[in-house]
Amino acid sequence: MSECTLEREESAQLLKRLPQSYKARWSSERKALVVEAVQTGAMSFAAAQARYRLSRNEYLTWEDAFGKDGVKGAHARNRLARGG
Repeated sequence: MSECTLEREESAQLLKRLPQSYKARWSSERKALVVEAVQTGAMSFAAAQARYRLSRNEYLTWEDAFGKDGVKGAHARNRLARGG
């Protein structure tokens, strides 16, 4: 399987896990998924902004919450906070 095909499959899987609309209950995990989708290019910021009715400031707040280490760092911090 080529690297491009693998990246497309990973993007498709990520997009399937995203909330379908702005009416979702916004857990930190769902926010992290949106940030990950935008950071990896699976979804453009414009598409996320339209789908979830996000302001640039709100998205940047979510992104900032996950720190310099991105989504992976946020997940690691969440596991530590839960004692995992």
